[in-house]
Amino acid sequence: SLKNLAAASGLPTSNCHRYCVSFVKMGYLQQDARSGLYDLGYRLLEAGLAVMRRTDTISIASETLENLVEKTGQTGLLSIWGERGPTIIRWIAGSAAVRTSLTTGSILPLSTSATGQVFLSYLAPRETKLFLATEGKVFTDCNELCEKIRKAGVAQVSGMHIPGLSAAAAPILDAFGVATSVLTLIAAKKAVTASNVNMLIQYTQ
Repeated sequence: SLKNLAAASGLPTSNCHRYCVSFVKMGYLQQDARSGLYDLGYRLLEAGLAVMRRTDTISIASETLENLVEKTGQTGLLSIWGERGPTIIRWIAGSAAVRTSLTTGSILPLSTSATGQVFLSYLAPRETKLFLATEGKVFTDCNELCEKIRKAGVAQVSGMHIPGLSAAAAPILDAFGVATSVLTLIAAKKAVTASNVNMLIQYTQ
């Protein structure tokens, strides 16, 4: 009831009522026409389902990354598409030392990082166009690169983003072929080995 909501929120009833009216209009609450009681709206259900899907995907991807790092001995990272672009959410050090300023929460460029190039190849242009513009890139110039990455199932760079570091990245795709996250292996001084690249592709399929 409105009375209970006001008491629970510590708001005056009049203020609480205004919030509830707004939340009903936005779909976050719904109100029974006869009793006047409030319940959770469809927008919260959608948000909850989205969180569940995202959490499950991240959990599976994290476990996959752990197995991949253990098998290859190379440093691995897990990234998702965030509000500012490709965002590292998990970093696992391998047996070979990799010195870099990158860490959990770091934002990677679309055009010069293997992780960014994978997102560029598997996300809709409308999602990546503005980010490319800030990097001084035109999306039409990237079509050939994206086609090559989609065909190979992996992106590889060497020294483009950070001198002395090489990386190979592959997407974890949903049922619609959209990258929900990206797994990346990093090597110092020399490129990620062909066998480890193949293993990366196998683990993400």
